[in-house]
Amino acid sequence: MNKLIYKIEKNQYSVKVTEGITQKEYTLQKLSNDFIDWQRSERRQLMDLLRGDKNPVFLSPHLPTLITLNLDNHDFPMNAVCKGVGLVPIEGKLAEINKEISQITKEIKNQDFKKSLSLRLEAANIFYDKPEIMDECTLGGLEIFESKSFENIKKNPRVTLFFVGNSPSYKSYQLNCIAEIISPDHPFYHFIINMRSLFEEARFH
Repeated sequence: MNKLIYKIEKNQYSVKVTEGITQKEYTLQKLSNDFIDWQRSERRQLMDLLRGDKNPVFLSPHLPTLITLNLDNHDFPMNAVCKGVGLVPIEGKLAEINKEISQITKEIKNQDFKKSLSLRLEAANIFYDKPEIMDECTLGGLEIFESKSFENIKKNPRVTLFFVGNSPSYKSYQLNCIAEIISPDHPFYHFIINMRSLFEEARFH
């Protein structure tokens, strides 16, 4: 990965982006309870579908539109793509949650997906059944393809996520974010990989 041209510093109140001699500080805003409840509810519905050997038509809470900026393109600076994104635990609970989920992912490794489904759902619910440990200011996702959006984020971390729910409610949420690229040895990365591994063999994935 090329060296980033900016530096991100954060605390419990704000995120500061520094590029050269230019600094911009952004006040952290908590995710709304409505958004978190929607995320958890939709994922429970997914689990119910999997129990019934069914698949979702579209997993809207997991696949928002990610908008990134390429300011070198003066005519059309915005790039839009769907990216897998989800809730993550607070930092103080990451090690504990990773340990619990990792124990199950090791147990189900190389096992038939359907035969191990109950254990996979159990592992997911270690996190989704505990809203009190969810980070109210952070979302996480994997960059698998390192395409245009990733190149844009390496130059400019300011992004927007736009979520649209399914009928009949068609909930929608716009989240303006500062994207932080983390290394594979980061605990957040381990968590996201663990959660992905639970259902990557499902037909909808």
